[in-house]
Amino acid sequence: MGLNSGYNCLQSELFCACRALHWVTPEMLRVPLDEDKPEVTEHLVSSITAIVKMDSKRAPQDKLACISKCSRHIFSAIQISNEKPAAADDFLSSLIHVVLKVNPPRLHSNIQYIIRFCHPKRLMTGEAGYYFTNLCCAVTFVEKLNGPSLNLSHEEFEQYMQGHKLSAKKTPSSPFLHNADPGIQKMHKNLQLLLSQVWERQDRIIKEVKKLEQEVLEWKRSVKEEVEETIEKFPLCNTLNPE
Repeated sequence: MGLNSGYNCLQSELFCACRALHWVTPEMLRVPLDEDKPEVTEHLVSSITAIVKMDSKRAPQDKLACISKCSRHIFSAIQISNEKPAAADDFLSSLIHVVLKVNPPRLHSNIQYIIRFCHPKRLMTGEAGYYFTNLCCAVTFVEKLNGPSLNLSHEEFEQYMQGHKLSAKKTPSSPFLHNADPGIQKMHKNLQLLLSQVWERQDRIIKEVKKLEQEVLEWKRSVKEEVEETIEKFPLCNTLNPE
């Protein structure tokens, strides 16, 4: 139970971190994606769909397959954007962008599940292992994100985090809808609806967990006060050493 509690805490922190970093733009991450190209946006939508579907899979190899599918679509999007093969740094920054944009449901829990139940050799070798390692790096980057990571001063970073400063170029929620075909538009709309429901559910769970933690603390404090009050009224020394 303690292990699961730790995972839930880390998952909650990652979810909140992604929500708090909604202001981070592709330009800040130096993401080499041209989302004005319909082919690029198709691959991005497919990558988002794949990583969201990971949470619905039960077998670790199926979750790993979703990560691989997501990553291949990102590589294709970069290659189409730059008209040349994608570099490793370009892929990682684009993957970070997708993680922040989507805030995949229970991402940390799914990663820990894969580590725990997937064969270690699959995670350390081959294409799937490479993609999984990059996803872990992306999550670590998000968790430790600070001003220097985005070429921002500490003061600028805090202003963005507190909402006192808006991004110079705020990325719209669907920058490609004006030139995407109806099928992509519908897919994107359905995906956004699904994500909003997931975020709402996770927000509710986080609030309930915090409320429960507060109630437990209040209960402990109440019990402690009652015990101390009882001891004052009926000292143990008088009971143990009657005169």
